[in-house]
Amino acid sequence: MLSYFDTRVGPKVFLKSPENFEDEKLERITQFLDLDTEAFFIHEFDKIKSINYKFEIPSRRARGNVESLMISIILIDEELQSDLLKEILEQF
Repeated sequence: MLSYFDTRVGPKVFLKSPENFEDEKLERITQFLDLDTEAFFIHEFDKIKSINYKFEIPSRRARGNVESLMISIILIDEELQSDLLKEILEQF
């Protein structure tokens, strides 16, 4: 999943796969875009685990001249290999 911070409405999902994944569960993950710094972190709730990497890219149109984005890998009822997943997200 790729999410971004919309300055008018707050965190939003930009791209997700599969498309039919429950939006209410994804909204909980996008709220982490409010973190102040770039970060890699894992979040677990219910049977869902998300591995997230928040980053910024330069943008002349955005407030503060940067767009805040977050890429997330979402696992349901699966074990994490956090070191491997962190490396994958950082390469993205």
